[in-house]
Amino acid sequence: MTIPMYTAIAKEYPDLAKELYPDLEGKIPYKAYPNNVKDLFQKGHVFDLSANVQKVTDEGNFNMTISRTDQDSYIPGSEFDRYSFSVGGNQQFGKKFRAGGNLAYSYTDQLSPMYGNNQSSADNGGMNSLARAFIMPRSWDIQNYPYQKKDGSNLLFQLSSQANNPYWAWENDKFETIQKRIVANANLGYDFTDWLSLDYTVGVNEYMFSRKSIVNLGSRGYAGKGYLSKTESSNQAIESTLLLTFKERFQDFGVRATLGHNFNQETYEAMGASGKDIINPKIFDLANTKGQTASESYSRTRKWGLFADILLDYKEWAFLNISGRNDVSSTLPIENNSFFYPALSGSVVFTDALGLDSSIFNFGKVRAGWAKVGNDAGPYYYNGTFIVGSPYMGQGMMELPTVLYDPELEPEFTTEFEAGVDFKFFESRIGLDFTYYNRISENQIGAKTSAPSTGYSSFVTNFGSISNKGFELSLDLYPIVTNDFTWSMYLVYTKNKSEITELADGVDEIVIGGDFSAPQAVLIKGQPYGVLKGEKLARTKDGIPLVDPSTGMYINDKEMGIIGDPNPEFKTALTNTLKYKDLALSFMFDYQKGGCVYSSYLTDLLGRGVTKDTENRLGTRVIKGVYGDANTLEPILDADDNYIWNTTVIAEADLWFSDGTYSTFAINSCDEVATYDATVWRLREVTLAYNLPKKFANKLRLSNAEISVVGRNLWYFAPNVPKYTNYDPVVNTFGNTNVQGIDYTGAPSTRRFAFNLSLTF
Repeated sequence: MTIPMYTAIAKEYPDLAKELYPDLEGKIPYKAYPNNVKDLFQKGHVFDLSANVQKVTDEGNFNMTISRTDQDSYIPGSEFDRYSFSVGGNQQFGKKFRAGGNLAYSYTDQLSPMYGNNQSSADNGGMNSLARAFIMPRSWDIQNYPYQKKDGSNLLFQLSSQANNPYWAWENDKFETIQKRIVANANLGYDFTDWLSLDYTVGVNEYMFSRKSIVNLGSRGYAGKGYLSKTESSNQAIESTLLLTFKERFQDFGVRATLGHNFNQETYEAMGASGKDIINPKIFDLANTKGQTASESYSRTRKWGLFADILLDYKEWAFLNISGRNDVSSTLPIENNSFFYPALSGSVVFTDALGLDSSIFNFGKVRAGWAKVGNDAGPYYYNGTFIVGSPYMGQGMMELPTVLYDPELEPEFTTEFEAGVDFKFFESRIGLDFTYYNRISENQIGAKTSAPSTGYSSFVTNFGSISNKGFELSLDLYPIVTNDFTWSMYLVYTKNKSEITELADGVDEIVIGGDFSAPQAVLIKGQPYGVLKGEKLARTKDGIPLVDPSTGMYINDKEMGIIGDPNPEFKTALTNTLKYKDLALSFMFDYQKGGCVYSSYLTDLLGRGVTKDTENRLGTRVIKGVYGDANTLEPILDADDNYIWNTTVIAEADLWFSDGTYSTFAINSCDEVATYDATVWRLREVTLAYNLPKKFANKLRLSNAEISVVGRNLWYFAPNVPKYTNYDPVVNTFGNTNVQGIDYTGAPSTRRFAFNLSLTF
């Protein structure tokens, strides 16, 4: 019998091949290992233990909590440990004076391998082992082959040496991170009379971050020579608030008036050092590198404000709230650093006003409000600072920043109108809340790209305005309520439409994030917030794609354009809770309609043929479109000036991979065809909980005991992504930021299960 040989791998690693298969003359059998990707991962575990002690009396309260969290990720080599402690309380001293305070401390120690496509920059050499593992050939027995050579260096697992071996990378390329946070505050209060009081609160919130980044000697990154970096940073916020409050009722009228002063100071400090060319691969110290560089940064901002708030009510069914605040900020030019913003809102509980007392319609309220909120800029946005450069010929260097700042920078303002109703029917068995809002953000601060001839890369200024309009609807239902059984439902629906309504003169667009070689999230007048701009297909005026008659493949446009809107059309969620005596079952479904996601992960899977979606690649296909001229990007017409529909037959495999001479739907695809509709159905959470009956809990000297089992992200269905990729379209490389809808082959979403035990003594 002739055994197929993976001779290319044997050629790349002859010593390994001879060691593994001495009887086959160093040739590795070409066979499938169907679970080689799946078995790379492990089941993650989380252990969370917390204890709380509290005491409440007529004169005050005391609370203390201590907790610990241990977590192992599904990525081997990942560890997360957190310890936290908090203590606090409040006490009344006599009839007039009161005092209190809180102190919280947390310590987090995290070890995490480097993964995600953000590890694929030109400098680090595309060492994204996790992303490359997803497209690994099924013929590579990665679980049983060695992951390093005898000298300890990396055994690259792809023939073209595109990425590190995952096992080697997760052991040698990693982040060691320590985070500490201290939050402390104290409050004092004094009642001059029953209607006049003074309160003062002061607090500090300090966050300390330390990270060591290790790319060991032998990694594909940094030309295999290794890299170390160490960063230490701290953020400290100090805030104090002084309130003078007047409260009184005058027969049917109630008044609460507050005058206040607020002070906020934020300080950021960071020091970093890095070194290339590691000498000894077992010593992760900067002194063990051949060249080091260092950097340091510091910033401090201050803002103080005066504010007033007046709340009036009539018979506690009509309410009017008027407020205003004036802030002074250190981050704005002197002539613009003081800014005022007011607010006005009102509501009427008309069922109380009209004396309605009906079991059918038992509560009705209308409300409306208008508010303006001001915001300042980041530190040194209006004047910039010199940058300490690298020494030149032994002399210190100071450099101008590459960013130019507007000396006439103005504060941002957001103005919002909101109106809504709250209804309850059938003794609150049905509850309906509806809110409409119209929010306009003006004088937004950001960076616009500058011409290279200016000597600056960008110019920070007030660039324009953004509009957000939408509504929120929630429905509470209790279909069944008996002595032993209750079925409750909660439905929420949200819809928002954003639009860039204005950009500064001479500004066509603002880039808010993304990669220069892939789609970018941009702000363009008349478009929704953060639309994706990238390479797109050439089309006719009525939107039909153009096909090159010589290749049978789509023609790409020569200019970048809008390829998708990551903002969903709407979101909705439904939670059901079934409770029988002490047993409760709840489950939550949610649905996102629309939005989009650009995914390099999907192009990699499809282009490497490792998903069932490409199993018919030996067949043929005719793609939908009309013939066009690849040079003029105009449709080719017949003698009657009609479109000529494509009839060119292509190989199915050509849809997914090319040598770069034409665009596909995967490798070498244009950004538009790698952007998918992000509609998704999801079973968000299921919880089964049991409360131990009081009589049994009391026998155990417990006031309450609850056991629960929770499952999160148990199922999802995304109908508009390739069927067999099991892709979750809400994965986002940039996390919870203004940039949405871009996935650079990040770690996949997780399914989580939890067992909880809560004991109250």
